[in-house]
Amino acid sequence: MNHTPNILHDLELLVKALSRGNPESALRWTCKSVRNLAEELQAKNYSVSFRTICDLLELNRERN
Repeated sequence: MNHTPNILHDLELLVKALSRGNPESALRWTCKSVRNLAEELQAKNYSVSFRTICDLLELNRERN
């Protein structure tokens, strides 16, 4: 997947700020939809769709 180096970091900051549940668990909940997360990243000049957010969240989950 080709993306800018900071997008995973910026996405993690958005999700982390709104996460619920056990921080030690692999399963985390967020109050924002992937569409809202995409809109917030688009406001930071990322060219990203909600589907890409799904893929990035999955990639991040696999890494952890």
